[in-house]
Amino acid sequence: MLVDKYLGETEHRSGRVLARDSRPAVLAEAFQLPFRNNAFDFVIASHIAEHIQAPQQFCAELARVSASGYIETPGPLTDYLLGERFHIWSVRRSGDGLAFRPLLKPRSAFGKLISSGFYALFYMGEIRERPTWRPALMNKRVFGSPLWRAKGLLHRMWRSRLLRRWTYTCFYFHRRP
Repeated sequence: MLVDKYLGETEHRSGRVLARDSRPAVLAEAFQLPFRNNAFDFVIASHIAEHIQAPQQFCAELARVSASGYIETPGPLTDYLLGERFHIWSVRRSGDGLAFRPLLKPRSAFGKLISSGFYALFYMGEIRERPTWRPALMNKRVFGSPLWRAKGLLHRMWRSRLLRRWTYTCFYFHRRP
């Protein structure tokens, strides 16, 4: 079951339309999911929590519809280097739960330059809604170029075990009866 408020192309997505298949899709608010209590064995909330206006209500609703699940959000390095304008919260593990803190974005000119340059390399060749510093070469897919190879290396490092705790916040929950 896929729950999504925006099934089409939006600025929150990378310009790609959500592929639909025979599985049902449900349009729903994260605070009032249209499911009974304990409707699922496991839920996954991937890259949602950092956008939510009321995180306590969101987490309570996930716990209501499922006894266990997984929440993934950007980590501290992602928050700083990509600095997505749509993110409200910096979400971190804290003891047995999650801590939601207002997201701080780079304020200095140097910090903004680093963030914009990193963003341009990370999403090079992809359609993105965010205006950013971008040399003309970064708007094209130039396979085999040194920049394209740097992007590939960056993506492999970004998802590596070495950096994972800094690039993503991963949280499994299990509601106690």
